Amino acid sequence: MFSSFFWLYIGCQETQTPSSITKNDIEKISVDPDIPLPKRIKARHILISYKDAENAKSNLRRTRAEAKALAENIFVQLQGGENFVQLSKQFGNDPTAQKGGALGVFEHHQMMPNFSNTVFQLQEREIGICETIFGYHIVQRLPLQEIAIRQLLIQWKDAYASTVDRSPQEAKERAEQAYQEILNGENPIALIKKYSDGAMASRGGHLGFVEREKIGSKLREAVFSLDIGEHTPLIKSEVGYHILIREE
Repeated sequence: MFSSFFWLYIGCQETQTPSSITKNDIEKISVDPDIPLPKRIKARHILISYKDAENAKSNLRRTRAEAKALAENIFVQLQGGENFVQLSKQFGNDPTAQKGGALGVFEHHQMMPNFSNTVFQLQEREIGICETIFGYHIVQRLPLQEIAIRQLLIQWKDAYASTVDRSPQEAKERAEQAYQEILNGENPIALIKKYSDGAMASRGGHLGFVEREKIGSKLREAVFSLDIGEHTPLIKSEVGYHILIREE
């Protein structure tokens, strides 16, 4: 099924009609056992709904056949080089439309089977079409560069979003001490809980998966050059002193 966030998002519209289309009415898309599926992907879509679809607006009069024809027409336009974001804003029938259909990053089990079985078998930038109880989806798999990381962060009083009262010199000395202990082989998670600032410190600094484009330029290259288990040198930014550790 769709991720809980996505389901709640589209479920809050007042002008919805219950679906008269069930999963049994929709042709099932299977996974080719010879295709290795990625664990996580990034994608966007354009939903073309119709009057009997789940969560369709009550004033939508488009038939299922008309929705299919429109989806196929949009697919052809995209194959011809038309702009995905513009077509999403023009034709999309769910709240992601005005954001270019962006769905973010997700795992296979977080979406409905037909949707996941379609997009997870696409190559990056490739476009496909599938049907779910919500309507017809023109879906595109997007490039994804991400890694799982932990962070040890030491801040000073006037650093960005800081909640501490230490001086820049005290922050520098604290960061250098923490870094030396990492070099000495101390447990990074224990050191993060001991030294780190910020809300994530008590949880061992676990930031989860972070996309390359969402990491600041001062940290990006250092982080994405790490192998699993390695850590960056001590890096200073406007936020504080960082030590980032790559996880599996």
